[in-house]
Amino acid sequence: MSSHTKNYKSGDVIYVFHFANEENKTQGTPRWVICFEDLEDEIIAIPLTKNISQIKNYPGSFIITKDSEEGIAMGLLYDSLVMPSRAERRKKVSALKNGRCSEELLDKLHKLVK
Repeated sequence: MSSHTKNYKSGDVIYVFHFANEENKTQGTPRWVICFEDLEDEIIAIPLTKNISQIKNYPGSFIITKDSEEGIAMGLLYDSLVMPSRAERRKKVSALKNGRCSEELLDKLHKLVK
């Protein structure tokens, strides 16, 4: 894992220290996200969760296993649920950069994010 940076771009997997909860946007937790789109001072972030049983609650979600080729490239520490339906536009903040998504995964996400 690298040090804190704002120098990340579309496809990078980063750790943000506050990602708003779906139930209460004023509260949040640290979370791994995919930087889906870099908009200079903002990004569109797609959250990941290790709670893969949540897949039934998020249409279009899918699992990436940490030991798969994609999971290793992304630097996943655990099997993760990717939740495109929770994509969120947010201010670009200092974050930890951990890995990178493949172009194939980004293409898949482009079809799922509305």
